[in-house]
Order: sequence, then C-alpha cells, then structure tokens
Amino acid sequence: MIHAAVFFLSLSALAFEVVLTRVFAITQWNHLSFMVISLALFGFAASGTVLSLVETHIPGWQTRFTRPSGLAMLVALYTVSGLGAFLTLLRLPLDYFLLPLEPVQGVYLLLAYLTLALPFFVAGSAISIAYTGFPDTIRFTYFATMGGSACGALLPYWLLRYFEEGQLLVLIACIPCLALVPIGAVRLSAKDRFTYRRYSPVIAAWCIIMAIAAALFLWRQGGLLDIFPSDYKLLSHTLRFPDTRISWSGGSIRGRIDRVESPYLRFAPGLSLTYTDKLPPQSALFRDADDQTILYDRAGRPGLDFTRWTHSFSGYHLAGRPDRALIIQRGGGLAIACALASGVRDITVLDPHPLSARWIREHYGLNVRDQHPRAFLAGTGQRYDVIHVESWGPSMPGAGALDQSFLLTTPAMAEYIAHLTDTGILVVSGRLRLPPADVVRLWAAARQGLLDAGVVDPEARLAVVRNWDTFTLLATRTPVIDSESLMNFSKRLNFDVVYLKTPHPDVVNRYNIFDAPFHHDALRRLESAYRDGTEQRYFSENLLDVAPQSDDRPFPNRFLRWDRIGSIYHSFGGRLYTLLLSGEVVIVVVLIEAAAVAALLMGLPLISARRSVKKISLSGILYFLGVGAGFMLAEMYLIYKLVLVLGDPIISMTVVLAGLLVFSGIGGMLSSRLPDRSIPYVLLLVAAVLFVTFAGTEWLFQGILVMPEGIRQAAAVGMLVPIGLVLGLPFPMGMQYLLDSPLERAYGWAANGCTSVIGSIAAAQIAVSKGLSTILVAAVAAYLVSWAAVVAARGRRGND
Repeated sequence: MIHAAVFFLSLSALAFEVVLTRVFAITQWNHLSFMVISLALFGFAASGTVLSLVETHIPGWQTRFTRPSGLAMLVALYTVSGLGAFLTLLRLPLDYFLLPLEPVQGVYLLLAYLTLALPFFVAGSAISIAYTGFPDTIRFTYFATMGGSACGALLPYWLLRYFEEGQLLVLIACIPCLALVPIGAVRLSAKDRFTYRRYSPVIAAWCIIMAIAAALFLWRQGGLLDIFPSDYKLLSHTLRFPDTRISWSGGSIRGRIDRVESPYLRFAPGLSLTYTDKLPPQSALFRDADDQTILYDRAGRPGLDFTRWTHSFSGYHLAGRPDRALIIQRGGGLAIACALASGVRDITVLDPHPLSARWIREHYGLNVRDQHPRAFLAGTGQRYDVIHVESWGPSMPGAGALDQSFLLTTPAMAEYIAHLTDTGILVVSGRLRLPPADVVRLWAAARQGLLDAGVVDPEARLAVVRNWDTFTLLATRTPVIDSESLMNFSKRLNFDVVYLKTPHPDVVNRYNIFDAPFHHDALRRLESAYRDGTEQRYFSENLLDVAPQSDDRPFPNRFLRWDRIGSIYHSFGGRLYTLLLSGEVVIVVVLIEAAAVAALLMGLPLISARRSVKKISLSGILYFLGVGAGFMLAEMYLIYKLVLVLGDPIISMTVVLAGLLVFSGIGGMLSSRLPDRSIPYVLLLVAAVLFVTFAGTEWLFQGILVMPEGIRQAAAVGMLVPIGLVLGLPFPMGMQYLLDSPLERAYGWAANGCTSVIGSIAAAQIAVSKGLSTILVAAVAAYLVSWAAVVAARGRRGND
C-alpha cells in the first residue's frame, strides 16, 4: 500500500502545483511558476529535514507510518493541509507588485510561501518514509513518485475546462483520501473482522474531511472558493463602473476569460485629440483579469471610422488599399477595427486563447485562429499587405517584467518582414515610457529583423509616430517609407513623428509636448551608434535594459538593470517605488526568503547529528546538492524553452513536468541495473546530454514549429525522452549506493530538495537577465560538482 500512497500523493501534489500557477495568474501579475515549483520543493525538502531530525533521536520510528493506520493519517493530513493552505491564500492581502511600497507584503509573501508548502511537506514525508523505510524498493518508490507526478501534471490540462480553479483545487486535495482510505479499510477488514472498530477514528476523520470538502465544492454562496484578482488589475477597475457586469466566464489551462458588458468602456489607444465624434459601444474580454480585448459594435454610426484618427491606422494609410491583412494580437482589439475600417478584403486574426478566439470569430465573422503566431508563420508561405501586431502589455507599467513572449523578439520581426508582400507594411503599437524603453527596444529589434530578412538600408524602411502616451512603429520590406504621406497624416491628426531617416524637426515634439524630445533623441543616438558600430556600448551605458530581445531572452517588458539600480534610484529622486519598473523584484524577495529557510533546513540536522553516533557523509550530501540543483535547472530551462513550441508557459510547464517525470522515473527504474562504480560516468553522461540539448535545440525547433499543435506537443515529449532517462539515474543511484543509513537518506532527500528550491528561483532570474541558455550551462556545472564530489570521495577511500 505504501507505493499506492506515494503514487496518489505525488499525483495530487503535482496537480495542486499546476493549478496554483493558474490561481497566481489571476490574483497576481504573473503565474509565478518558479515560486510554485520552489515552494513545492521546499515542502519536500522540509520533510527530509524533519525526518532526519526525528531519526537522530528515535531510530526506526518510520515503521509506524508504513502501517495502514499511519498512511491513512498522512493522507488525511495532506487533504486538510491542502484545503487549509488554499483557503488561507485566498484571504491573504498579497500583491507582490506592492513590495517596494509596503514592506508588510514581504511578510504576506513569506506566509503564503510557508502555508502553501504544508501539503507538499506532508506528501514529501510519505515519500521520504518510503525511501528510508524500504531501501530495497527504492527504484519502485522513485517510479511511483515520478509516475504519479506525471499524471498529476496532466490532470489540470483536462479538468480546467469543466471546473473553476477553486473547485478543482478542492477536488485535487481530496484525491488521495478518496483513493486510499477506502482501499485501506477494505484491505484491513479482509484480515480482521474487528478492523472497523479498531480503526473507527480514522474512518470518522475521513468522513468529516470528505463532508467539509463536499460542502466547499458544492456550496457556492459566500464565495469561499472565489478567486479575486488584485485590486489594481484592469478587470477590478472596470467592475467599479456603474451598470458594469461580467456576462460570461470560462477557462482552460491557457487562462480564464471574462466577458464584461459596460456602457463606460472606452478603448481607443492612440486616438487623435482632433477627433470629436463619439466612440462606438464596446464590450471587453479579459484574460486573467488584465489582458483586455475589446469588441467594437460596428453597426450604425460612428462604427469603426474612429480608427482613422488613430496613429495605428498610419500603416493602412501608407498601404493604400491593402487586400490581405494578418492581425496578431494578445489583448487590444484596435487592430481588427483598423483592418475592417480600411476595407481589407481578406483578414486573418491570430489569438492564442481558444475562448477569446471564439468570441472574436462570432462577433466579427472573421477568419480567427487560436494558433501560436510563430508556429502559424513557420507553417505558411502566405504573404500579407499588412501585418499588424497588437500587444499592449499589462495595464500597470512594469507588471509584465516576468511575462515570456516571443511576439516581439528579433527572430519574430524577421518572420513578419519575410511574410510581407513587396509593398507590404508591418505595424506594431505600444505604450510610451520615460525614460524611453519600449520604443527603443522595438526599433532595434525591427532594424535587426530587417537585416536578417535581407533588407538593405533598414533605417530608410522604419518610422515611428506617437501621441502623448502611445506609439506606432512602421516597417516596410521593399519600398522606402513614404515620408511625405506620413508627414501629412501626422500633421492632420496632430501626431508627433518620433523617427524618420530624414529628420523633420518641425513635427518632433510639436503637438504632444514633453520637456524634451526624449524618444526622438534616444532613437537618433541609437541610429548613430549603429552607424559607428558602437551599439553595444549604447546598450551597456543606458539606464535601462533596452537591447533587442532574442528568442533566448524573450521578456519584452523587462527593463530593470540590477547593475544600474543605484543610478535608477537616484535618477527618480530617491523614490523606492520606481523599482516598480520591474515586477521581477518578487524573484529577489522570494530568493532571499527561500535561501534563509533552506539554510535553516540544511543546518539543523547537521547540528543535531553532532550529538549522534551516526554521521552524515559530507561528500554524499554535496553529491545530492549538485544533483538537486542540476535537475531543477535543466527542468526550468526546458519549461522556458518549450514555450516557443507550445505557445503557452503553463502548457509548457505541464508537458515538461509530465514528460520529464515519466522518463526520469523510467531512468530511476533502470538505475538498479547499473553498478555503483558507474556513478561518475552517469554524471558525465548527463552533462553530455545536456550539452547536446544546448547545441541542438534551435535546429530542432525550426523543424517542430511547422507542425500542427498536437504533433508539436508529441515532438516536445519525444525530445524529453533521452533527457529524462539520464536525469533519472543519479538520484536513486546516490540513494542506494552512497548513503548507508536512514538518517543519511533523509538528509540527502532534504539536501536535494533545498538546492532544487534555490535552483527553481535562481533560474527565473538567470532567464530574464542572462538568457535561457545560461540556465542549462548552470545545470551542467551543477552535475559536474556532483561528479567531483564522487571522484574525490572515492579517491579518499582508495588512499585509506
């Protein structure tokens, strides 16, 4: 029964983990997958620490929990802790974006971290007991752990279509109780007719827990399970308007969609102040309570003619009478209105969320595809007169620093240019920042994309216009930008021309006046740096990180530079809230808190072990530190990297967790066939496989992207086979051959978990600041540390 318990607890814990990312995506500004993975691993690591402390003082205690009554108690504790942790989270006034303003948010974050780790602590305790109490069946325990975890990672993918996140978390927390307690009772009753009397407290507890869970699941009044977004998210603001309501809600693994009806919706970014007519009635689709897609009523007056007064329409103005347009959007809605107002005959819309795509299709009657844009472009040879990319980002500047997107990277720009007709034009709109950031990065990415597409003299094919808070970048493939036509358009509607290759000082900072033409000057300096070959110096000396983003660092809304944090602080008058330029501050806070707790978890058993006859092998522990960090860094690299292929970070997390855990579980089963002397060679094999992954990923992705979605997912899983098999070898081999006592095995479990905790958080910071490939380099280094520890330990034994 112990392996069944391990399986169902692992299944529930991983499903709980995946759904928590969906909860954070709604309540916070990011899915925070790195923190969720970290707190889960922290719970597992804490269980190893506690069990090693207990083993020091009460040898052989774990046998009490290998009995059915002990397992039933652990399963019941898991369900209770899971329900309690979730209900506590819903009532914490946590908003990590307020960390620089409200120090108490750090306390809330730590409390959420520790509370949510409780169910994982209980699950980890059961798994650790299985490892320490049954050393002869370690490979079966490892397989049950990995197999259950893989099934749990896939479970939310199917169930989020039918249940809300809160309901699903209750159901998931009850899975071990539903599966194991009745099984245990039946098995016991078959052996002893007095079992029910003897175990009646366990059965009574199970009935009470199930009754509470059923009440939470079914009773919708009072909103006990309702998940509310941050007060600062756009949906929260919108619902404060009179006569505003949510008319429909639905969800999937890709996010929750809320349709809002209100007479007060006014979305027209880049609208000229010369426009005097009214705007058409609008309804809105909100993804995870913030990304807004507007549906305009085009019947009657004024219809969609208002778009002709927006600077986003400048691309259609220059294109003349475009025949075919591709709209790529995540949020917005203005691009579709512009294309319809310009009379484009053939419009294709790409929206990656199936529910959002369905609403747009029904509202406008257009060809709308719920496809990943990069995959769509890789698989089509069609060319377009206009490609309009609409991605306004989160409603609060800086909140999207952790959002991974491949829409505005340099390779994406090259793809857009390659799919334009000879006279086609690329239109990309965004929000203005001071100091200049978005417009500089986008201009640099477009310039590089033009060069990569084989365009000569890219500056002559670029233009930027703005009003007071937004801008539009234009890029053409063959013709030079018609500067006279664009100037006339801008003067008529009082837009400022931020960039044309031929300077026009009369329309720079003329209508929407700043203290200085900051954006124009920034682009001119960058243009000059490219001409002189000193662009890297320009980017390195800039106050913010404005370098164009590659597919290896796809975080278009991340601008904070930690090496310039002092200059940023002083340039904004010493106001701490300017750190809100980046939501990545949550990474730093979580990393500090997790490192402190991990140090405590690692230190306590060492202190306790000094008083014990049993000692902990430091070389063995160093081995598990490296293996834990290496596995987690490799896993995080794959989660981040496969977003390009799979199109969504939560889907990528689900596929990687499921695939990697299954194949590493198989690797763990196969490890029993390898002798202990092969451990150093296994570690070198792992490093070699990771190096091959690093070298071959880009080439492999080029072939995968052109495939249909189902085949892309299958190909991604296939890619995980060799990686998972070799990653699954070191841990069980170390448990079986390097550690001799239950104390050492419990502490090895804790050490493995602690470095996994740190590795998952560190991977997020490495990704946004150094790039995804650096994560894999760090993973290889971690496995080489384990290799060195094993070689050194065996060298000492040989000398002895």
